[in-house]
Amino acid sequence: EYYMASRNQTDMSPLPKMVTMYFGYNNDLDYIKKSYLYADIINNKTDNPQTYRTYLPQMELFLKEQLMAGNINDNLVVIYRDLLKPDMINKDNAAAVAKLFHIRRVTVNNKNYAKVIVRHKEIKGETEFPVLKNTAFIQTYTDNVSISFVSNRGNRFNGGKDCTITTLFDDESIVKRCLELNPDMENVMIGYCDRMLKYPKQSVDSIEKIKETISYGCISEPYRKKLISRVIEYYYDGFDADGFESFIKTIDESNLSGKDAVRIMEIRIIMGEYDKAYALLKNHSAMNIVPKRLMKMCSKKISCVEEEKKRLVEIAYIAFSQGAYDDNILKYLIAYYNGATDKMVEIWKAAGEIEEDTFEFEERILAQMMFTGKITDISIHIFSHYCSRGPKDRIVKAYLSLNSYLYFVKECSMPEELFELIEAWFENEKSLSDVCKMALLKYYSSQEKLTEYRKELASVNLYYLARKGIVFPFYQSFEKWIHLPYDISDRTMIEYKADPKSRVVIHYMYESKEHKKKYVAEDMKQVYEGIFVKQFVLFYGETMQYYISEETDGKKNVTDSVTISNNCIRPLKSEGRYEMLNDIIASQDTHEPEALKILVHSYAVNNAVTEQMFTML
Repeated sequence: EYYMASRNQTDMSPLPKMVTMYFGYNNDLDYIKKSYLYADIINNKTDNPQTYRTYLPQMELFLKEQLMAGNINDNLVVIYRDLLKPDMINKDNAAAVAKLFHIRRVTVNNKNYAKVIVRHKEIKGETEFPVLKNTAFIQTYTDNVSISFVSNRGNRFNGGKDCTITTLFDDESIVKRCLELNPDMENVMIGYCDRMLKYPKQSVDSIEKIKETISYGCISEPYRKKLISRVIEYYYDGFDADGFESFIKTIDESNLSGKDAVRIMEIRIIMGEYDKAYALLKNHSAMNIVPKRLMKMCSKKISCVEEEKKRLVEIAYIAFSQGAYDDNILKYLIAYYNGATDKMVEIWKAAGEIEEDTFEFEERILAQMMFTGKITDISIHIFSHYCSRGPKDRIVKAYLSLNSYLYFVKECSMPEELFELIEAWFENEKSLSDVCKMALLKYYSSQEKLTEYRKELASVNLYYLARKGIVFPFYQSFEKWIHLPYDISDRTMIEYKADPKSRVVIHYMYESKEHKKKYVAEDMKQVYEGIFVKQFVLFYGETMQYYISEETDGKKNVTDSVTISNNCIRPLKSEGRYEMLNDIIASQDTHEPEALKILVHSYAVNNAVTEQMFTML
């Protein structure tokens, strides 16, 4: 006994034979010295096998006693590792063995640490373990643990750098055997399930253990959700209606993650339980449900759900957007869907497949396009189809006016079909806004040829706008097709586009060889929505120089100076006073005296007749 007390407890060299023989017959050592004695014998069993065999019965008995007592030290670890076998485990010691196999040794580098605090992410609360001689034996059941230390003064410090953690036991079969004998060990079961979660597929046995663990009150809520998710995944991958129904009754479906809810809904749909699937869908997104399954449920619900149209329409569109729809879903969307314009257009295109009545749906699309100002290329086809079935006048007028405005003012390109629809509206003797007339004239002016009908329509609209003072330079291009009013044909026009709120001033002067003139400033008339026009009478040979200033919100912008002149003689027959004067000036300039006499005589006669026949009001 004195020899054992004096020996270094870390010295694992073989004990003297006299000592081992003595304690083989009379051993009253305490458990600490006894554990040292047995650990030394085990470590040297290769050299002294007879001693090992002699001590084996008492060592096994000692092991069982220490297990039940819950004792642990480095020497006991040697004994447990060597002697503990699965057949030694029974119902009475299963809990002690399981607890032992979850012990880790923590070697602390700081002598001021008195306790180790262990927290599991999977388990609520924390556990304290004492530090003795810079060593602590802690129990950990999962890999997700955090360790901190408490000093002698009660201060807490984060662990990691100040310690070394060693796993002492790693025999999963021992733990599994313990759980078979005593399944009520919650922490051990949690650790076992956590290890099972690392495998991609679960066995029936592991799933049953996971389901049992879910019911524990000691586990954290995030971990509970993780376990629930794995069980749901198991039933999703391998369909088991009875097992699924039994499990689903034990959980709160309102607290599911989006992924788990989707899987449960899909299982419900497969089982034909559309009402239960739809009830869960009220609180979750349908985006990740397999499209064909979503279509199946949605189509069934459409025929029996009158209320909650908004939610059902959303679900129907999700199915449609993924290419999973039938006639029932498409008709429902046409009747009730209101959303982004591009989405409505996609539904309208699909409606052509079933020849469904889309009149009101087209009206909603067109109204929305006009309200948002987002007119897409497809709109003309929607509008054309809408017009073929007795459209409402206000919708037609609004659509044609908006597109005419975009073409005329914003210079957006428009399909020819738009102007054909405007012409058709005039043909039906229905009124349209002025901007439609302007846009139609602008379109005609860009054509190389006009039909007789278009010439007539151009003449009517041009004269109508001219009487209202709405005159633009491009009107003069119609001279080759129709007779223009004199106050258009004899004018030189300057057009400028600016913000409608701006003040636009033209600064001009007629150039003269005799003396230098000053610029004259005049406001330009805003004829329509930021299009400013100024008219001048410029005779043959006259030259005018001008620049334009634009003032907006106190800021002034000035254009470069431009020079214009009239050096052409109109090829058509002179009919107005302006044209006759131009011809006179041109004849004088080209030194044609005979032609000049005839033109002056003709002008004088016309002037005299006019004065005699007409009285100025």
